[in-house]
Amino acid sequence: IFWPTQPTKSEEWPWADALYQKRKLGFQRDSMESQCLPDGPMVMTSPYRTARIIQSPALIGMIFDDFSYRQIHLDGRKLETDPNPTWMGLSVAHWDGETLVVESNGFNDRTWLDWDGHPHTEALRITERYTRFNYGRMNVEITYTDPMVFPKPITIGMEMRLRADTEMLEFVCENEKDHQHMTAAKSTELVTVPIETLKRYVGTYDMKEKGSTFPLQITLDNGILYYDWAFDGRQPL
Repeated sequence: IFWPTQPTKSEEWPWADALYQKRKLGFQRDSMESQCLPDGPMVMTSPYRTARIIQSPALIGMIFDDFSYRQIHLDGRKLETDPNPTWMGLSVAHWDGETLVVESNGFNDRTWLDWDGHPHTEALRITERYTRFNYGRMNVEITYTDPMVFPKPITIGMEMRLRADTEMLEFVCENEKDHQHMTAAKSTELVTVPIETLKRYVGTYDMKEKGSTFPLQITLDNGILYYDWAFDGRQPL
């Protein structure tokens, strides 16, 4: 079971950046989660999803808590050149020494690339490189190639962590009543908060959840506040 971090912003073609900015102003109103739809490729980098990995010599299954899943084929097959687009795409893999290399395509263009709202097209191709460097911790390098969105391939890195002695609980998106009440911002102007005001929030806080206490670290970098919940990776506020 893992909880990876979120990718960082990357440079995009103007039309893609305009769509990204629109989604940010809409406060993720049209995100997959808000609409109770499958996450698509962003499930690989989401800090809000857990998964179970089931491995056999010819197939690896990744089962996520929202009932979505991935099948990663290790039987030597190649990616289809003209796949039928799906929510989770098609994946094949091979071993490069101790590193599992996964290649995926066949995503529909309805999903987002990450929780921040970066877009992609059906031309998206993803390469993941999984390397376990000790028990319970695994590095993942992900490269996104989509010439319709990115002038050049974008590569991010993150860490996956084993949640030992836990069971994955199901998450069902049901009884959705919020979407109709969510409205987009009417202005594209950014509000600048004085640095001295932001500095007041920097520090480490003890957050209690279900009888346990977790550290919440707030940091300030280049005029932006970031939070790190239980050392799961820094996220912009």
